[in-house]
Amino acid sequence: MQNHNLKFKILSTLRCCFSLFAFHFKFKRGFGLIEILIASAILSVSLVTLTATTQIAFRIMKDSLERTQASFLSEEGIEVARTLRDISWSREIAPFDVEVILYPTFSAAENEWSLATTTTPIISNLFTRTIVFDDVYRRDSDGEIVSASSTDPKTLDPDTRQITSRVVWDTPEKNVEVSTYVTNIFQN
Repeated sequence: MQNHNLKFKILSTLRCCFSLFAFHFKFKRGFGLIEILIASAILSVSLVTLTATTQIAFRIMKDSLERTQASFLSEEGIEVARTLRDISWSREIAPFDVEVILYPTFSAAENEWSLATTTTPIISNLFTRTIVFDDVYRRDSDGEIVSASSTDPKTLDPDTRQITSRVVWDTPEKNVEVSTYVTNIFQN
């Protein structure tokens, strides 16, 4: 009988241990599934964030590249006006009215720049460059440049023009604008 009781106690103990092990295993197995779900959610959020950050970075790099190109093209527009001034002020600069939109064009056949009043092809399939001349006024008292709206006594300087070179691109419109003065230094 003692043997039987001992067997019963051993079997009861084993059954209890097995039940605890089975419960623990089931609990662990469910917990593992929850861990997998949480890890998947964290990984998904991380990938979405990384993708969005990468897209923003590429957009910023593209915008920066376009703005840099536009800045160079705008500066080139100023250089075109200076080159034309050097060739002949009276033929290349003076004939154009103020506030008229002009388009710098390069003729490869003639290897020279000119200004046109009609639209030229878009540069690099993206940019449009324009040049506008404006009158320049000088203060009578000291000869300094003043705005047209200045109340000081002033005189129009026929040998100086303000040049504004503007490059536009994209929708919504982005632009870069550079302004400077050119003078008829060669009296030509």
